Amino acid sequence: MQASIPIDWSQWQAIIELPQWKGFRMLWRPNSERPMLALGARATTHDVGDSKLKGHWWFGYISYDLKNHFEKLETRIPHPMGFSDVAFFSPELLIEFSGSSWKPVIDYTDGSWIDFFGKNCSTSASQDKPKWEPLQTADHYKSIVNRLKQHIQMGDIYEVNYCQTFEARYELEKPFSLFQKINNHTQAPYAAYLQWNQHHVLCASPEQFLSKKGSKLVSSPIKGTIKRGVNVEEDEQLKIQLLHDPKERAENVMIVDLVRNDLSRLASKGSVRVDELFGIYSFKTVHHMISTISCEMKEDYSLREILNATFPMGSMTGAPKIRAMQLIDEYESASRGVYSGSLGVITPEGDMDWNVVIRTLLYDEEIKMIRCTVGGAITSLCDAESEYQECLLKGKAVMHLPFD
Repeated sequence: MQASIPIDWSQWQAIIELPQWKGFRMLWRPNSERPMLALGARATTHDVGDSKLKGHWWFGYISYDLKNHFEKLETRIPHPMGFSDVAFFSPELLIEFSGSSWKPVIDYTDGSWIDFFGKNCSTSASQDKPKWEPLQTADHYKSIVNRLKQHIQMGDIYEVNYCQTFEARYELEKPFSLFQKINNHTQAPYAAYLQWNQHHVLCASPEQFLSKKGSKLVSSPIKGTIKRGVNVEEDEQLKIQLLHDPKERAENVMIVDLVRNDLSRLASKGSVRVDELFGIYSFKTVHHMISTISCEMKEDYSLREILNATFPMGSMTGAPKIRAMQLIDEYESASRGVYSGSLGVITPEGDMDWNVVIRTLLYDEEIKMIRCTVGGAITSLCDAESEYQECLLKGKAVMHLPFD
């Protein structure tokens, strides 16, 4: 799941920042074996219906609030950045990378963009770091965790993903430059950069939500996190500690069961399988426990039907999913927007690849606001202080890098 072929994205920065793309830019999975760069918009849509999506490449996002279209749910607090629930664009220029080579898959331009390859870009002037302000205090966060544990003890839920949000009023001069710093620091396999007009998503996600290739669906939820060690010996000990932690294993297996249940709504009989349980994977800043579940679809389902069965992802909600989402909206102090939604790509053949939007900065260049949301699974075994510290650990990778 880790990166295998590094690419010097600074060589592409001048091309990515050309004004001709009019605010539609997406770099998809730069640390994977086959990254893609989509620029400009020949068409856009805010619909997950098939009529507009078939036969074309689409890049974009699904916000967490798409849940309100599938269930009788609502979002109590509007998101200040005003992200759409769904936003896809079909690019003017699409470049696919493989190893050290690249090729245009789509090019509806005059080709002049190639003249900017490798050109130096102006960097942002030195700036103060954002003054991050939590939207709730540490004590308030811990009190809510304990209230959610009461819901668990009463049998209301088994698990819930509870998040806290930090924000800053800040003018980010070079969002893509900052994304490169975050990406270099994390090397996350499901990282992505997206600009949709004034909105920027700087995503260092390690997590896959869902992929579709032909009739096969695969999901790899993350539940279980621990810091990296200061040396090889401590690092190995921490991995063993994570593998055998009863709280982390309980979180993970509950989400595996939830994903199995979601996929069973689409799967042919007997095809749902757990390909890996409690896998321990090392990333640059943390170790994670990851499981993988797959199925073969019994029909050629549409994107809307697939999302109706699987979205939002269980790792960001809890179980049972609907009751967990109701409690999320009741207790969280901020709306999630794109956070805990998904960035992804749809191919002309109908294949798809989607991440989970975590370890992410959201930036609105019009209102000059930057946001970071972090969360974790609350179970009967969790400790409020430990959960709070885990949130800070997750947020550190994207909130505390140099911004100059």
